[in-house]
Amino acid sequence: MKSLFASLCLGVSLVAVGCGPSLEGKYKGSIEGAQDNPFAQAMAGNLSLELNKDKTFLLNLIVPIEGKWSASGSKLTLTAEKVMGMTVDEMKKNSPPDSNQNDMDKPMEFHIQDGGKKLVSVDNKDGALVFVRE
Repeated sequence: MKSLFASLCLGVSLVAVGCGPSLEGKYKGSIEGAQDNPFAQAMAGNLSLELNKDKTFLLNLIVPIEGKWSASGSKLTLTAEKVMGMTVDEMKKNSPPDSNQNDMDKPMEFHIQDGGKKLVSVDNKDGALVFVRE
């Protein structure tokens, strides 16, 4: 009986460790490292991210972006499916060739920090997007 209990406890512990932090919830966003960029600072006032249990997300980054999210290890990946209600392909088709809308089909990646309480963008060339759980 003791060995059955010990095996059961070990199994539960292994499952709990393998699951990682729960990321579902609402996050408030900011931009770090872009203090000299007035546009980035204006945009930062409305940044928010909601990760849903069904693996969909809503990112408010001046415009609403909807899609699917996944997590592996310490990395969160957001893949956009709709921007302002349009599919990514529609958005790209209606955008000028030299606009940054043409990168909309590229996944956005974030480092998961503090047990899922903080998400920091991997690509930080224009300042880091940082989301903190509300």
